[in-house]
Amino acid sequence: AAADAVLQPLPGWARSFPDPDPIVASLAAGAAAVDVFLGHLERLAQRRRSAIARAKAAVEAHAASEAASAHALLTEVLEHQRRADFPVVTEICARSVGDAAETAAVVRLLSAALRDEGPDFCRRLKAVTVAHELLYDSGARRALAT
Repeated sequence: AAADAVLQPLPGWARSFPDPDPIVASLAAGAAAVDVFLGHLERLAQRRRSAIARAKAAVEAHAASEAASAHALLTEVLEHQRRADFPVVTEICARSVGDAAETAAVVRLLSAALRDEGPDFCRRLKAVTVAHELLYDSGARRALAT
């Protein structure tokens, strides 16, 4: 019953076979096109891997520079994750010396901490301590004056 539903070849099919040359040529052309496609696919995969590696390196470099920044260190101090002892305060100043953008970021953070009228007196005292040490740098003095 189910076999009757399947299409069967015509009774005379075995008397006239199709010419295999066009079929072979078509299959060869298809195989060549698949090979070209796979080559393109491999090159795209290689480019993708390279782009991902470059993006990862850029993110890691940015994270490393952010972690090494004076702004990040000052943030840790003001959020009570670090003490504001002499080595840390001088390290904040040393990291900002000669870098106007870094100094400006530190000054903005100090200004915000000093303007905060909340109950965290220790945070303001730490900000004053760092600001006082920054006064030894002329670039920081200019940034603090603005």
